[in-house]
Amino acid sequence: MKKMIKVKDKIKHYSETTNLFRIDTNVGRCYTPDPLNKLAWKPSVTTMENIISKGRMFERWIANFGGYDKVCDYVGKKADDGTLVHEMLEVLVNDEQLDVPIDTPNYIKKYILSFLQWFSDAKPITIATEIQLYDDDIAFSGTVDYICYIEGKLCMIDFKTGNEYPVTHKIQLCCYKELFDKIFPEDPIQHIYGLYVKSGWRKKPTYKLKEYDYDPKISSALKYLWDFNNKTNKTKISSKLEVELPNHYKIGE
Repeated sequence: MKKMIKVKDKIKHYSETTNLFRIDTNVGRCYTPDPLNKLAWKPSVTTMENIISKGRMFERWIANFGGYDKVCDYVGKKADDGTLVHEMLEVLVNDEQLDVPIDTPNYIKKYILSFLQWFSDAKPITIATEIQLYDDDIAFSGTVDYICYIEGKLCMIDFKTGNEYPVTHKIQLCCYKELFDKIFPEDPIQHIYGLYVKSGWRKKPTYKLKEYDYDPKISSALKYLWDFNNKTNKTKISSKLEVELPNHYKIGE
């Protein structure tokens, strides 16, 4: 128990002393301690892995969905749902209770009940939630959903509300583990998991907890492909922040 408290205190101190900014760019999300220094902008792992296909079945689904615009609308809605569920689960594990708005749809509540079923089965000891990971010596950044102890082992868990994509999900978790282990070398992550909470169950909440094997070669391969893609396409990363327009207007000026 003393070790668990020590790890929790280390992560809390890191989070309180590491001031990171999130920048939305033309290629996706970046994190940085200094928004004015572009050399310090680190793309998130999820941004970098967007250059990798999710597979033939995913591409076939896009083709049959009914057009690019419909896909974007659907994916945007699913992303909003995923963000909402993540925020709710963060409150739930930190406060040990959660009150949702009256108009919350049942399928969102089912995600929460799915998570509670896993929590009851696994009995994790919460260490931290939503940790932004950044290191000067690593080319990528990211936010970890959940760090906990399960049966005495330090575990990293990423919450998923959508389908299982083993390739990109493994890339994400392996890169997060690399970042975490670099920042906290005395307390390396022992297991990495994707927790797939479900909203389609009927009688009893269901979920899937999938463990991924750590592969230290993944991050260098991802960085190589990312750099190759940007160099080949002559991509220059720039902020999407709009220039502030004036507040005063006069005809004739």
